[in-house]
Amino acid sequence: MEKMVQDHPCGLVVRLPQVAGPNAPPNTLLAAISYSIRSGTTINVWKNATRNIIDVADVVNIASFMVALPSWQLKMVNIANPVSCQIMEIIESVESVLGQKAVLNLVSAGAPYDIDVSAIKPIINSLDIQFDKDYLTRTIARYYL
Repeated sequence: MEKMVQDHPCGLVVRLPQVAGPNAPPNTLLAAISYSIRSGTTINVWKNATRNIIDVADVVNIASFMVALPSWQLKMVNIANPVSCQIMEIIESVESVLGQKAVLNLVSAGAPYDIDVSAIKPIINSLDIQFDKDYLTRTIARYYL
């Protein structure tokens, strides 16, 4: 699919991390964590794993900015939060928003990973998107309360 897009004269391939938004399918990370906490289902947590969470509204704003500029044509780019979060941080944020504790089974597995967002840093700054310490909780509260 990416090859087809790149072969188009105005092609732009956008790669995304975990996107938070309304009406998320139940098998997405945040929806599954939210459901498990609400239902009291045990969550198997890979203690060393990280995930990158971004609000769908920020994806739309960044992508819209990009497609309006011819300089982004024929590119492949990551649209992601500049900071990935530990899985436990994500679970704790969902717990905080829901006011309910998760039932956890901690597993010594997983690994952190970073996503290179250097190409979109000027866009993030131009749009004044605040990927601050409260971004994760704000985003979770917006869609999973």
